[in-house]
This record gives sequence, structure tokens and C-alpha cells, in this order.
Amino acid sequence: MRTGKHTHTQNPPTPRGPLRLVMATAVASGVLALPGTGPAAADPVSLTLRYTCSTSLIGNLPVTVRIHSDLPESAEVGKPTQTFPVSAAVPVPADAAMALAGIGVTAVEGTVEAQARVTAPEGERRVKMPVHVKAGVPAAGPFHIEASGSAPALTFRRAGSARITVDDLVAHLALKNARGDAVYPGEIAARCTPDPGQNNVLASFHITDFHPGRNPDPDPDPGPTPTPTPTPDPGTDTDQAASGATGPAGPAAATSAPTTNRTTSDAPVSTPRDALPETGADPDPDPDLRLLGGAGLLSAAAATLFATRRHRRRLRGHLPPP
Repeated sequence: MRTGKHTHTQNPPTPRGPLRLVMATAVASGVLALPGTGPAAADPVSLTLRYTCSTSLIGNLPVTVRIHSDLPESAEVGKPTQTFPVSAAVPVPADAAMALAGIGVTAVEGTVEAQARVTAPEGERRVKMPVHVKAGVPAAGPFHIEASGSAPALTFRRAGSARITVDDLVAHLALKNARGDAVYPGEIAARCTPDPGQNNVLASFHITDFHPGRNPDPDPDPGPTPTPTPTPDPGTDTDQAASGATGPAGPAAATSAPTTNRTTSDAPVSTPRDALPETGADPDPDPDLRLLGGAGLLSAAAATLFATRRHRRRLRGHLPPP
């Protein structure tokens, strides 16, 4: 009769306390890393939620999480929101750290996929964001497990009110030893869902049609358009036409006039330039009226000069009296 003892290899006992702590870390890290809509006008919000995390190792695990984040009060239509880093830190007490170190755990690593719903005027969209978790476990004493990630950019097409609602979290965490190998139970996979009957709206914000500080009217009335001052015709001497200047008597006087006026005594009189614009008159009257007026002035001046010369010649005896 063969006798002997059979030895059975058993997995080391799994401390439920550290696993509970790891799951609480996953939930807190994931929820705190929910996406925001930009750094402008940050509004601190706080929310406490009860989660139930389902694991194949230890079944359902209730976790209470306090969420705190700085989310903006507004976003702008058509403008992508800015991404910004987010982080979370969960303190680990000394007794839990000792339990993890007792099974050879020196690090906790993994990812948490945070899921949220963004409800906006154009509809509802689901947002997923992975958050990385990595922390060293000391041999003794308390420590912090930290998670970091970044919020994705969102673009809205319609103005109105919007809100961010916290949804499920999917955690994939691993306990590792000093060599980087997984320590039993290896990877911890869990899906955490908010308990029913809670208000899981993390934040509400407003989507505006325009940038703050900008005129909200997209097409304001600019008012009457100023009329530019016309440029005079290079072929017309405006000083000549405005002052009624005349030249020597004869047919050429109608086409080429000097820039000075002459009285009946033939003494030149200077005409200041730009006399009409200084009086507030229209610098560019109707061209046809301007030409007619100039021709009339030239004709009158020529007739006056011709009559003056004829009178002088009569006085000198060259012409018979009328």
C-alpha cells in the first residue's frame, strides 16, 4: 500500500482590503479625470457618488467616491475647446500599504477608461477617456496612488445649455513586484456603475454664439459709408475754373487761361489756391455745370477786356466816335 502525502499548490491569499483600495483608486481616478470644456471661467464642482464595481475575483465591490473638478462655465459655438491635463491622487493608509507589501507588490499600474455623456442642444454624445494609473508601493508607511490624463477637445454646433453626466468606468489594473512581473491575482478588471437613484450630473455650462466681449450682433449696421473726395480731372485747371481767371484776349483764352486775374487796370491779382474747399463748398460740383460756368466767366471777362481796349483806342483817336 503506497502511502504518501499529496501537496497542493495554492495561490496566496488575496487581501480584500488592498483590492478594495485599488478599486476605489480606479473609480476616483477615472471620475476625477472626466472631460472638461476648457480653462476659461473655471467653476469648481463637487459630487459624491456611490459606485458598484463588478469583479470576477471578489464579486461586487461598493465604493463611495467624492468627485472634485474645475470645469468651465461656458463654451463657444464652432470653436474647439482646449484640452488640459487632469490628475487625481488617492491616499493609501499605512496598514493597506503593509498588506500589499506582504504579498510582494511594489507597484500598481494600469488604465481606467472614464465614460461620460455630454448632452448639448445638437444631441447627446458619449465621451471616453483613458487615464493612466502608476504608483510605487513602499515597504511601510502611507503613500499616494496617482492618476493622470487629459480631457479631449469638444466642438459644439448650436448655442444653449449643456451638461456632463458621469457614467460607467472600466478599470484594468495590475499589481507588480520589483521585477515588473504581475503578482497574483495579476490584472484586475472591473466595470463600475453608479448606483441608481443618484444625481450623477457633474456640471452644467452654457454654449454661446459669440466670444465674450465681442458684439453679439454678427452683422451690425456700419452706418453710412463716407464718400471719398473725388480727384479732379487732370485736364481741367480747377483753380482757373473757380476763380474765373482769364488770359490774353482772343480765341485762345477759352482753352488756356493763366492762374492770375487781371482787372481793367491790368494789375495782376493773386488768387489763393483751394479757396472753395475752405468755405465748405462741394469740392467737385457737377462737371457739366462747372464747364458751363467756367465758359460763361471766360466769355464775360473777354468781352470786358475787349470793350476796355476799344474804349482806349477811341480816346487815342484811332476809332471814330459811335
